[in-house]
Amino acid sequence: MTRTDPEWKDKIITGDETWVYGYDPDTKRQSAEWRGQGEPRPKKSRILKSRSKGSDSEKRPEKWTNGDWILHHDNVHPHTAHLVTSFLAKNGTQILPQPPFSPEIATNDFFLFPKLKAVLKGRHFESRDDTIEKSLLALKSIPKEAYKNCFVNWEKRLCWAYLDL
Repeated sequence: MTRTDPEWKDKIITGDETWVYGYDPDTKRQSAEWRGQGEPRPKKSRILKSRSKGSDSEKRPEKWTNGDWILHHDNVHPHTAHLVTSFLAKNGTQILPQPPFSPEIATNDFFLFPKLKAVLKGRHFESRDDTIEKSLLALKSIPKEAYKNCFVNWEKRLCWAYLDL
């Protein structure tokens, strides 16, 4: 790609997701559990569905308006399902293929999510909005130089993965 389009890296949009658990101390199951007098209730996590998701269209609208972008995501089933691949093909979405058996290439998996989870791990949040606020603070605290290095490492990992094929 570098030979045909030297600016190809500027067109990459990455996508991925991770779990965020909510804490609900008043679940019906917890109220039915046996515990000694004065003993605190065990903590229980439950999955909260996201009402809305931010997207790169909010961050780089010029890429979306002219269609000059390339999607890179890993090979997990939700990304490779026939319904998804058909939708992307129908809409003319260019995809940078992920080499098989190379999960460490997705930038969110080797860079972003570990940094975010290191800061937020073990903390409880009062609401979904509080979770979003603290996540954004954690993301904004990552130096810009670290993001630059992430994409340098991503390019190296991508080259190594394709050389191993």
